[in-house]
Amino acid sequence: MAASADEKDAVTSMLKDWKTDVTALHTAIQTEVGHVIADDDTDYLSVTASPGSAGNLTLVGTPPDIPRKVTITSPDNNAAKSFTVEGTDRDDASITDTGITGPNASTVSSPKFYKTVTRIAIDAAGSNISAGIGEVDAKPLMDAYNNVKAFSSTIPRPTLDNALTSIKADAS
Repeated sequence: MAASADEKDAVTSMLKDWKTDVTALHTAIQTEVGHVIADDDTDYLSVTASPGSAGNLTLVGTPPDIPRKVTITSPDNNAAKSFTVEGTDRDDASITDTGITGPNASTVSSPKFYKTVTRIAIDAAGSNISAGIGEVDAKPLMDAYNNVKAFSSTIPRPTLDNALTSIKADAS
């Protein structure tokens, strides 16, 4: 049974609307992903410094909109030092991590994901310390993916499949 002109128009309109919505969502996801810079940028937040006493590291940048863990890196042994990180989470709520054990010729990460970082402090003198960004909080990207998946599932597949089969049959 061939599809009527009205069915073809309805399917064409539905496909155009769906394409517009998916394209907009795809663009939004690409924009978010575009904010993601390479993992493990060890001096994105603070360039290497050797603080002579307790205090704040000098911040030189802030993470992109996608929250990330803050990393603290040093080629030296700063394991006896304790770090505090302050900033905001993905919902712009204030968050703080205290008692982060310093690195010993390695990189350590904050337990929480930071959208912005307002302060990184050390409790004593340290050597060759830099602060950067690491692991991405994947929740915003997964939310966007799930929204696309949920939207795609709203298309009435039997109607669409039948109409497309009819359109193909008419074309042959």
